[in-house]
Amino acid sequence: MKTSTRKQAPKAAPAAAAVAADPKPVEKKKTEDRRLYVGPTIYGVARHGSVYIGIPSGVEAARKDVPDLINLFIPITDYGKASEQIRKGTGYIGVAYKHAEVYADKVRNGGIR
Repeated sequence: MKTSTRKQAPKAAPAAAAVAADPKPVEKKKTEDRRLYVGPTIYGVARHGSVYIGIPSGVEAARKDVPDLINLFIPITDYGKASEQIRKGTGYIGVAYKHAEVYADKVRNGGIR
């Protein structure tokens, strides 16, 4: 049996050295503050199907007439549940949608500015 006289390559440096050479880690954007508006389009307030970072500024004024309007800004992952409640007209989202429809009609017809 022959034994090899070749020298082996040096082993890689520990991971700590590699981490020190890496640039500053990139900060990920928070996705929890992104909200999908599932209510009807209300001019000057929100548009159906839009994704917002936080809650739009026009919502506060509209909440005086429709307090549960805020329930129509949902995490994107809750869309399936929200869609079902709207379709059936049940649950807190379905009820909020009905209230928002009435408000949207008033805004559209010039009753509220």
